[in-house]
Amino acid sequence: MIRSCLVLVLFVLPTLGACAAPVYPRYQPVAEDSLGAARLCKECFGTVPQHGYSDYQIDERTYLVTYQGFNPAGMGPWRYLSHEEWIEMAHRYVLYRSAELARSKRAKQFVILHRDDSNQAWRVWKTIKRRGSPYSNEIEIIMGFTPGARVLIRLLPNDSPVNLRSDNHVHDVDALIVRLIKSNAELAMQQGVGPSPDEVTANEHRFIRWRLPLLLDDFALEPSSTKLRRSFPETKITQDAPGVFEVVLWGRSPLSPIDLLKQGVITADREGYGVFKLENWTTEEYRRGRHWNNWNDWSAWFRTKARLVLQHQSEPSSLEPVFVVDEIRENVMR
Repeated sequence: MIRSCLVLVLFVLPTLGACAAPVYPRYQPVAEDSLGAARLCKECFGTVPQHGYSDYQIDERTYLVTYQGFNPAGMGPWRYLSHEEWIEMAHRYVLYRSAELARSKRAKQFVILHRDDSNQAWRVWKTIKRRGSPYSNEIEIIMGFTPGARVLIRLLPNDSPVNLRSDNHVHDVDALIVRLIKSNAELAMQQGVGPSPDEVTANEHRFIRWRLPLLLDDFALEPSSTKLRRSFPETKITQDAPGVFEVVLWGRSPLSPIDLLKQGVITADREGYGVFKLENWTTEEYRRGRHWNNWNDWSAWFRTKARLVLQHQSEPSSLEPVFVVDEIRENVMR
């Protein structure tokens, strides 16, 4: 009995220590949850998001690739909502998964049609009963933060005469995998190689977010209070010209590219078109506050905006987000 208890203590102590220490995201399928963060935090207060990568097919050559990490709240204060280290790690993992996916489909290059990132607090509610009182209170507890990145990629034909561009939207699969392994120690370890200090130094660069958060002192861009209370996207579609529409989506959580693609299918069907293009596709994040150290996660809202151009002809060789309605309908309208 004593021996069993000792074994249990030796197992529990490192686990409890993990609650207070940063848990770095790892490259894995989202369902595996190999770090045990979800299991650990279920024992604490409630469920937490699983971390890892996932991909979803849009059409024959187009995929939505997502990476989401989870870091316990004990790693730091509110400022970690914008901590670049975690978001950059999500960038690298989602790009690596994209390259892996392309390689598995025997594609040598892919183009990023859209990319986005975010970092949010993950909260649970815990009921606490007062001692000697029949009443109880519910308190909101921040379990951790969920840095994430999303890319909508299209695999390019191997005989396509595409030149690599300098804007990091068209990638050579093999070169991207090598570069990411050299700049990420964990990926290197998983592949059984180790980057030298010189290689890590050579790969240092100034990190640039794919989505730039904005602090608003005035709320000119704030949606209505009704929108702020709802968790599902609010949609506004305005016709600028025949076959040309401005689509704006608001949400309390980062919006998926599928939300916008769904509006494209609905609009194209209504207007009698078989193809649509998304131009000036932007994602924005707004938070109340005058300074970065006083923003809070529950007052954030997100906007996705694009110019929807309806077409009758497809553009097979285009590097822009052009979609054939019948090819994407089943997957985006589920």
